[in-house]
Amino acid sequence: MEKDTIKLKKVFADTCEKYLQVFCKNYGFQYEPDSWVAGDVGTIACASDYFFDFCDVIKYCVDNDLNDYDELISWYDYTLFAHECGMSIPNFKSWHMGCPRMKKEEQDRIIETRKLLDELIEKAKENYGNSF
Repeated sequence: MEKDTIKLKKVFADTCEKYLQVFCKNYGFQYEPDSWVAGDVGTIACASDYFFDFCDVIKYCVDNDLNDYDELISWYDYTLFAHECGMSIPNFKSWHMGCPRMKKEEQDRIIETRKLLDELIEKAKENYGNSF
């Protein structure tokens, strides 16, 4: 590998680490070195048991001096809900800018309905076997 390429990779890795440090400080997460998933610096980082994309979340938040923990975690929880329900998942920038989203009460109603459906399916399996 060329000397310039090695130097460029080192600068990139150091810059990503500094972004992650600031991000963790701004949101009250514990910073831990080597938090990049599979050691792939600049991709996905684990911060306090949450996983964040570097470009879509970490860099965006630091570059825009964002630090609202509740907003970030509300978005994170919504992405998990939306994924589970097969809905489109907004990126954090869109969320921060107020993109359309389902209200918490609507999410709770869907979760309760799915729970009821799962219970009915389990009961049907008990009554009619797995052929149901």
